[in-house]
Amino acid sequence: MANMSPFCVITVITAIIFGGNIVVGDDFTHHESLDEEGKFQLLWKFDDEKIEFEAQVQTTGWVGLGLSPNGGMPGSDIAIGWVKDGTAYLTDRYAEAKAQPSVDESQDWELVSGYENGTHTVLRFNRKLTTCDVRDRVINEDTLRVLWAWHDQDPEEESGENGPTYHGTNRGARATLLLNRKLTETPATGNTYSFDLLMNNVSVPDQQDTTYWCHVFELPNLTSKHHVIKAEPIITPGNEGVFHHVLVYKCRTNPNITILPAEHPGHECQSPNMPIDWAEDCYEGSIVSAWAIGGGDLIYPEHVGYPIGDDEDSGYVLMEVHYDNPQLESGIRDSSGIRMTYTPELRDNDAGTLEVGVIVNKYHAIPPRAVDFKSAGFCGSQCLSAFIEELGEPIKIIGVMLHAHLLGVRLNARLIHNGVETDIARDDNYDFNLQNMRMLKEEITVHPGDTLITECIYNSAHKDTMVYGGRGTPEEMCETFFLYYPKFDMNFCDSLPNVYHTVNFAGAQDFTFDENFDVHFTAPEHMVNMTYEEVMEAVPWTREKARDFSEFLFNSTFYSSCRGTPQSNVDADALQEFALPFPRGTRLPTEDICSLRATPTPGDGPGPAGGSTALQAHHAAGYVLLTYLVALVLTVWAETSVQVKSVKMASLLASFCVIIVVTAILGENVIAADDFTHRESLDEEGKFQLLWKFDDEKIEFEAQVQTTGWVGLGLSPNGGMPGSDIAIGWVKDGTAYLTDRYAEAKAQPSVDESQDWELVSGYENGTHTVLRFNRKLTTCDVRDRVINEDTLRVLWAWHDQDPEEESGVSGPTYHGTNRGARATLLLNRKLTETPTTGTTYSFDLLMNNVPIPDNQDTTYWCRVFQMPNLPSKHHIIKVEPIITPGNDGIFHHVLLYKCRTIPNITIVPEEHPGHACQSPNMPSDWYGCYGGSIVAAWAIGGGDVIYPEHVGYPISDSEDSGYVLMEVHYDNPQLESGMYDSSGIRMMYTPELRDNDVGTLEVGVIVNKYHAIPPRAVDFKSAAFCSSHCLNAYMEELGEPIKIIGVMLHAHLLGVRLNARLIHNGVETDIARDDNYDFNLQNMRMLKEEITVYPGDTLITECIYNSEHKDSVVYGGLGTPQEMCESFFLYYPKFNTSFCESMPNIHHTVTFAGVQDYELCV
Repeated sequence: MANMSPFCVITVITAIIFGGNIVVGDDFTHHESLDEEGKFQLLWKFDDEKIEFEAQVQTTGWVGLGLSPNGGMPGSDIAIGWVKDGTAYLTDRYAEAKAQPSVDESQDWELVSGYENGTHTVLRFNRKLTTCDVRDRVINEDTLRVLWAWHDQDPEEESGENGPTYHGTNRGARATLLLNRKLTETPATGNTYSFDLLMNNVSVPDQQDTTYWCHVFELPNLTSKHHVIKAEPIITPGNEGVFHHVLVYKCRTNPNITILPAEHPGHECQSPNMPIDWAEDCYEGSIVSAWAIGGGDLIYPEHVGYPIGDDEDSGYVLMEVHYDNPQLESGIRDSSGIRMTYTPELRDNDAGTLEVGVIVNKYHAIPPRAVDFKSAGFCGSQCLSAFIEELGEPIKIIGVMLHAHLLGVRLNARLIHNGVETDIARDDNYDFNLQNMRMLKEEITVHPGDTLITECIYNSAHKDTMVYGGRGTPEEMCETFFLYYPKFDMNFCDSLPNVYHTVNFAGAQDFTFDENFDVHFTAPEHMVNMTYEEVMEAVPWTREKARDFSEFLFNSTFYSSCRGTPQSNVDADALQEFALPFPRGTRLPTEDICSLRATPTPGDGPGPAGGSTALQAHHAAGYVLLTYLVALVLTVWAETSVQVKSVKMASLLASFCVIIVVTAILGENVIAADDFTHRESLDEEGKFQLLWKFDDEKIEFEAQVQTTGWVGLGLSPNGGMPGSDIAIGWVKDGTAYLTDRYAEAKAQPSVDESQDWELVSGYENGTHTVLRFNRKLTTCDVRDRVINEDTLRVLWAWHDQDPEEESGVSGPTYHGTNRGARATLLLNRKLTETPTTGTTYSFDLLMNNVPIPDNQDTTYWCRVFQMPNLPSKHHIIKVEPIITPGNDGIFHHVLLYKCRTIPNITIVPEEHPGHACQSPNMPSDWYGCYGGSIVAAWAIGGGDVIYPEHVGYPISDSEDSGYVLMEVHYDNPQLESGMYDSSGIRMMYTPELRDNDVGTLEVGVIVNKYHAIPPRAVDFKSAAFCSSHCLNAYMEELGEPIKIIGVMLHAHLLGVRLNARLIHNGVETDIARDDNYDFNLQNMRMLKEEITVYPGDTLITECIYNSEHKDSVVYGGLGTPQEMCESFFLYYPKFNTSFCESMPNIHHTVTFAGVQDYELCV
């Protein structure tokens, strides 16, 4: 070596570096070997916006790294790179199948550098954590499945046959936490020591998949308090998959605790062989350390350490190891354990570990065949308050380890503080074999009165039998281990759904507990000799049934308990609660960085999951205001001198009382149901409230009815009883009942043999009956009606008495006048309300005391308004109707047109009501507005039009004249007199521009008398189209295709079935369809998926009319008794046409009537 040349030294160093598969990367914070042989080394670092990787791979061909939703190719976001002739290449790709990934149009993986030597390819590249490209996967704090692959040859071309060649067996997937925050290693200088807690050649049983093994160890004999500052696993080589997780407990002081000889392996935990003092003296002590498979070293922040050698310290700890042996392999021996690094140089704070979750026992029940079964446990405010008050200060959470077993797919830990619920940690891709202490970016403070929650979502779709809570790997848990400071004297705080509710869902009515906490059923009679497991297995579990079970439990009560250490003076037994409701807080809106939408404005509710109605939004606002006021009162009280406290408090409490009164008013006759997205009052007096939500398979209702008798809800083909699909339910003696029925006449509906309406829960109070139930959208029962996107006639009824029997003379009694029918769109997709913060403004366009003529059934009334004077382009993001009370049936529909630029356009005085549209009195220059684009369209029965967050209607742009014309259709079929109207439209707008300008395109039959509908027709069909010729011209001017996001179908009184269709490449598909059209329920239907319209396509509107009751021809026209056939398409990006229509050639119309020739008069 002494004679080795510098070149040889470099060669040897390079060989050592690459031979060990590690390239020095001092600026990287994380490193993992993705494959078992160490041929693919990945290094990375990240900040709040970006992640940077370095892939060091033993190949001179191409290298691939991907992010997968589940470990497979489809849906993955992939980077493939190589170095060829000294130049590095990198391509951003996406995989839709197990095939060569396609090159992404948006290249978001960015190459930093790359090179090859004789054996390895090294590529350094980066990517934003969130790119807003739909083909890219968001990189967040979830567990991510990282794909890796390589080939020994570079590609000849970027893609195609000469692109990257199939990798063969050089590929795999690895679960990892890319954004796990690692703390710096223990300092290399200073007074630090270490000790090991190691099992001693434990023989891992081969007859069971799960073994918990225990051993008590003596700690170092310390003369004063020290701090543990690092805990690291020491795993017997080859046992990485067996040594699953570890808990170390500090034992209470017992001079005679059983200590085994050094050569003894220990005992199976909580078995007859385990010394009894281990259970009595150690499990109640504080948790010294927690580690689980996939986790690295636990390094405490520099201001905290776990105390040993202090007053609490007995000098002994119990280590409990979970061995996982699912293959029942024999001959496995283990001497793994934990190494603790400690120091006498005390840090500022003592750290502790608190476990919060679901109590581990068999009454934690997870049904089979569930895709997303939700369980949760909590640490209630009573327990937290008691131990924090004993400590004397709040605690701060610095890290979280989430824990479930094999069925866990999504876990989160949350905090409720002052009524607001926020995430502490979340993993929507949980992996049982990757459990790590996640250090938080920011510490979370927990105050007295707060609540901690652990929630677990399980996927048991592959299971045919129940899975119960337990310690075994095939059983389940739902726990969070919170690392926090300063340490208090509580170590466990858990809850469990009340066992009564669990078995009640399965049909049990009564039971007793024995001394082993096993249940013995006493009612109903057929369950008397059944075990708990047999009762639960007897339920006909389906995906829907499992979801119902979860919701049923969350709406029931919970048992809650907490456990203190022996040093605590808190009476934990007194803190037990047996009937607590599950804690809930208000979830504040989160910002979507991929959207340019305006942030929320006050008064509107949360996003889609929130499903808030306007009244629920007022509830949330009331509660937030109430919380704020309480905090304000307490702050003033604490900070104000005694002399002035009484004056300030009197003023504040006066406001406080006002808020209480307002909250009480808001709460009247309304039951909070935040998980529903839709709500309607079915009757005019508000006695029958219906709430609902739906997904692609099922709809769930909650009926809140002012009666203590039976309640009925039905789906009718036409608003009448015959042919209806009906659910009737009631609550009697505390038990809810629901029956699926069908009506063949105006009589008591018969009970259906197939019971497809399923009861979820039900109860009564002194005034109301509340029933929650669901049904599949399509049941395949010929007596059930399909629930689809058509207008549906919903029947409602109630009686003030419960039936004595299910049917017959003693069945549900005739409802009398407590019944009705209402047309509604059950499957209408509501967009989220306008956000509640940020820069938004609004203006109103209102008619001014318009006298509604009493000599004609139809009036079109017009008025021109001046828009806000804005210095730059803004976006309208919401349109809502403002209707004069009592005029709901008269104010029928509105069209708003953007006027062309006319310097001296006629503006009537503010007090002027306006003019009848297209009448001699209407100013002639207003006609110029009809040639402008459609700003908004609204019709009777429709709610607010809320634009999706990526679009808005442009105002104050180059097209804007500053004026709009509002045309209102007043419908007065009864020719009522003395009616005045000041209804109109409220526009909400923002200067924070969205990605796209939205437009409205009307496609239909030209409105005139040559649109003829003959009498006595049951299903007369009319249709119109927007031809490819027109669409081509305007799209080519625009320069890109358009995307339809919503449709409003429009006809008058004869319309019964309407649809809008697209022809693309010769294939005709529905955009929207309503086979039960109702003239008095017209809504902008937001599409589930956007529809792209290309040059060469055609749009069609088709209307089916029923004129069998007519004796004369009905013609097209503006009047209600006349007819229309139109679709209003909401689309983006906006192009320069608003109308595209057609009609049958007049020659053919009159030829059919026998005319041979004619002339058109001017």
